[in-house]
Amino acid sequence: MRMTEKHRRLGSVAVLLFTALTFLFLGGLLAVPSSAATPPELENTGCAYLYNISGDKVLYAKNMSTTIYPASTAKIMSAVIFIENWSGDWDTEIEVTQDMLRGVSGITIGLRSGETVTYRDMINCMIIGSANDCAQVLAHTVCGGLDHAVSLMNAKAQELGMYDTHYENITGMHDPDMVTTLNDVVLLTKYAIAQYKYYEVATSYKYDMAATERSGTRRIFTRNYFVTTYYSSKYYRRDVSGINVGSTSEAGFCAVITAEHDGTAYLVIIMGAGQDSERTYSYVSAGKLLDWAYDNFGYVNVIDGSDIVAEVPVGLSATYDKVALYPRESLDVFMEGDIDVDRDIRKTVVLNDDELLAPLSKGDTVGYVTLSYNNEIIGRMELIVRSDIPRSEIMYIGWILSGVLRSPTFIIVAVILLIIGAAYIFIHAADLGREKRRAEEGRLIRGGIRSGKSPEELTYRASHDKRMRSKGERSAEKRKGSISDKRKEERGPDGAKRAEKSDDAPKDASDRTE
Repeated sequence: MRMTEKHRRLGSVAVLLFTALTFLFLGGLLAVPSSAATPPELENTGCAYLYNISGDKVLYAKNMSTTIYPASTAKIMSAVIFIENWSGDWDTEIEVTQDMLRGVSGITIGLRSGETVTYRDMINCMIIGSANDCAQVLAHTVCGGLDHAVSLMNAKAQELGMYDTHYENITGMHDPDMVTTLNDVVLLTKYAIAQYKYYEVATSYKYDMAATERSGTRRIFTRNYFVTTYYSSKYYRRDVSGINVGSTSEAGFCAVITAEHDGTAYLVIIMGAGQDSERTYSYVSAGKLLDWAYDNFGYVNVIDGSDIVAEVPVGLSATYDKVALYPRESLDVFMEGDIDVDRDIRKTVVLNDDELLAPLSKGDTVGYVTLSYNNEIIGRMELIVRSDIPRSEIMYIGWILSGVLRSPTFIIVAVILLIIGAAYIFIHAADLGREKRRAEEGRLIRGGIRSGKSPEELTYRASHDKRMRSKGERSAEKRKGSISDKRKEERGPDGAKRAEKSDDAPKDASDRTE
């Protein structure tokens, strides 16, 4: 009964993981590690990675670029190749041949030449039971042989950006030239579990294979000790659902684990772990990382839909001078669970326009708010108004006119008109001067006709008279100044007029008679 409930629960988790990872993989981004509470010490573990799928956040990463041997993670790639390149029905029958089984080693389900199996049998037993004989049957059936299957695996690795990975076989059995890195295993795993057909099989804990001509019914259990107690109950956990475990002497123990806790999906990858008489450290380290994540992380409400984020001025309204801005909806972000949202989350408001202007309707988007934690953007939400704000038509007309008067086009047109006006006044004044001179000349000509003089004589005479008048006016001014000076001399120091004797006047009475 416990296994049945487990199977139903894993089906729902599979849907959750498939939806989240499809979105994240198509986005093409790997999350940036998050600063968080102190992670646990991982003993006897070469490489480790912890990722929150739902929140797209890397929580822990160790030795991501170190060159390592892929071990059984190679079967993740070969399974992807066999699924993507198979166009037939999964119940298509396959006859096992001796050539298909030649050279097989490692874990097998004991296939024999001459057995009739189905594609469904082989893909399930390979992924769930890590069966190398089933992998070789699929390589021949789907790809036409082992060499072509390996070629397709390497081509797919390049397509996914796994530039530090090279495959030499389909099973992960040790080869010194077959290498990878944890970075590349992460890329492969995210791609694989976003493929629903693969993940549906990889999260199953057993497969029942029908009897064949050469064998009775086979029940194949996963070798992932997290999800079954068939081999051991030591590491069994209800939160873990898949997907790949294995080991070689050279690569150590590896585990690619998906898990779910409180509606949140996780991915843990351990590579190059050791083993002693009591513990297998791929399981120990993966369990420690999951427990640490559950204890220290969760979804935090960083902004509530009822919170006023900002109040900003609004123009062209006779009713309101400010308007409150609200987030369109609440936002929960996966992060450290013990933060102080008001203190630790920084909100940056950006408006769509430089200023808000009426009219505004309830629900209008006017900008957005960016939420940051430890200098990392953790979310963004649209900002809306939640009330109607009518526009004042009088203020609107004034605003239009003000805008026109301040516009560069208006200023340029005004300057051009001023220049044209000044030019017109100058030209008009010049025309008036010419008309005045022509009128004067006409008057002189008419006067000359009456006096019998030629126009040239009259023009010369008029010019001469004008000069003489100017000279006379200057002479008169000069004489007027001389007379004034003389009168001043005739007066004494006391201002009294002095009488001067004339040489012609008689000096006395005797002078006037002989």
